[in-house]
Amino acid sequence: MWRILATKYPQHFYQVSSGCRLHIHRPLQKMAAYTDLIKSNEYRWRAILTMETKYASQTSDLLNLASIKNLVALEINNERGSLYDEHGTRRGLPEISVGLVRGWIELAQSSGAWQHLRFLRIRCHQELPPAALRLLLELPQLQTVVIYDSENISREIHQLRKPKQQGSVNMEGWEVQRLDWLWKDHGEDVALASLRPLVDMYNASLQKTETPAGLLDVPILEYQLSDDFYSEPHGVAYRARYKAKQIAVFTRPSVDSKRKMENKRAALRQPQSQPQAKRVMKDRRGDLVGMLGEMG
Repeated sequence: MWRILATKYPQHFYQVSSGCRLHIHRPLQKMAAYTDLIKSNEYRWRAILTMETKYASQTSDLLNLASIKNLVALEINNERGSLYDEHGTRRGLPEISVGLVRGWIELAQSSGAWQHLRFLRIRCHQELPPAALRLLLELPQLQTVVIYDSENISREIHQLRKPKQQGSVNMEGWEVQRLDWLWKDHGEDVALASLRPLVDMYNASLQKTETPAGLLDVPILEYQLSDDFYSEPHGVAYRARYKAKQIAVFTRPSVDSKRKMENKRAALRQPQSQPQAKRVMKDRRGDLVGMLGEMG
């Protein structure tokens, strides 16, 4: 009923209901049957999706998430890692790979997918390489990516050195802050902010950049396809304490940050001038001869 009213009365419904939240604890159908419910190609509502990969039977289910054109925030959680089927056979779960990310970008460029996606959180996807982060910069509105304990990227961010002053370092075109750095510089509340519910993170991102006209008048539909265990705030905070060095917040650089970074790189590329040591010594010798002449 909420979707019907939001579609039928797009200009006035927001005043009655600015949002709706749906939580599917035990999906019984294929994943597409649930994700289709939150689509709105006419952008009658903004969709926020939190999901576990156990509800995706194959990688194409994750690829098809790009068909949700009104998606503004997304979390894909693979913390469970694997499942046992009814025959007791263990099966791995679909993972985000560089090929999958490249597929998302191609769909974004060809069909206008994910033109509104601003926040992405990826948890425990071990195959995701750092190079995939640079591809994600192609999504025009994506402002923040949180990588949570994903082996290939965690290995890289674990080796990063903390800046001497409070700040970030650059990695694959993003400004990066590791969770333990944030914890040390700003305290627990600020550090754990990136792990809060998606709707909170999405609303926070709107405050950092210029908001398109009329956007805030579009209602929000929060949709969760996951168990409470993996999204319960106290549990998330507890596990994050032990994995702080494997969790990082990637923020799209601002125009000023990009300019400073480009100037720094340009300065490093310029050849250093050689000191004119011989000429200086010659000048000094001439000065000394003149001084002795005056004394004589």
